[in-house]
Amino acid sequence: MQTLNFVPYRVDLTPFAGVLSNGQGHMIALSVFNANQHFSVTATLLLYLDHDSEQVTGEVSADTISSAPNPSINEDLHLDASNFGTATVTTTSSREFEVAGFVNTSHGRVDTEVHQKVDFNNLQNFTINATTYIQDISQTAQVHSRTITRSGSAFFETAETFHYPLTLNLDLTFFPRWKHHAVGRRIAGIQA
Repeated sequence: MQTLNFVPYRVDLTPFAGVLSNGQGHMIALSVFNANQHFSVTATLLLYLDHDSEQVTGEVSADTISSAPNPSINEDLHLDASNFGTATVTTTSSREFEVAGFVNTSHGRVDTEVHQKVDFNNLQNFTINATTYIQDISQTAQVHSRTITRSGSAFFETAETFHYPLTLNLDLTFFPRWKHHAVGRRIAGIQA
């Protein structure tokens, strides 16, 4: 669906605004769990500045983001010594967190809370033999995000849900070894 039109996903860093504007250097990094130490991503940093202050202050008041995800992986393998047979692999993960912080701006204190729940489910079915490799993948990722902002007596709340489905059916057929040799000899004979 997004082959030529990638829809950006915003990571709301507002609760960290007071810390990020303390005049020190900071690194902002994203990682993808179990991505073999490499995952390409393009990012753009979008900033809103307080034009009436040279520097704002603040701090993070809550941060319940735990370390790395802890997915549940269930494997139902029915493979012989040659790794032929059938297999089903199911991976699920669910995380929920809150990050909150405040920033003292030229027009007063602004408090921000970001609440997020992320659900991931991946089901893969395999059929593998000497001539066939079939892999059916059904994956869904859903993100529920809610941001609450308080500035003086004003109160704002936004809620968004993002859904990322993926269905892939890979079906490969391999010719037995003796057919490759016969086809190769015929092609060689034609070319000679």
